Amino acid sequence: MIRLLDVNVLMALLWENHEQHERARRWLRTVAEFATCPVSQLGFARISAHPMLGFGLSPEQAFGVLLRFLADPRHRFIADDLSCEDRVLLTERIPGSNHVTDHYLAALSRQHGLALATFDEPLSRAFPDEPGLLELVI
Repeated sequence: MIRLLDVNVLMALLWENHEQHERARRWLRTVAEFATCPVSQLGFARISAHPMLGFGLSPEQAFGVLLRFLADPRHRFIADDLSCEDRVLLTERIPGSNHVTDHYLAALSRQHGLALATFDEPLSRAFPDEPGLLELVI
């Protein structure tokens, strides 16, 4: 099963000072294939370059860090090919605005037969009727 990486997993994997870095690295060693999409890539760059949240990088520097990681031969790119017009996204039970991107990534994972890898425990329990759609990184 290919795992689509949530932004929180990308952050942990790529920043050594992230509190979940070692946990994420151990998990990644067990994964045969992983994927990113424009939403997860842009989320990584946005947070990494944010002056208050990030790591003091420019967007270009953040993309450089990301591109080195994406050179891993296990990486697959998944296009963001769902829109708000897609029934699969409109039928999601999105609890609030903070969950829109999470549910989009879950819908994208479903569409492509992937598992969304995340550190978000509530999200990992949000789809009880679809075992395997989300994987909590442990």
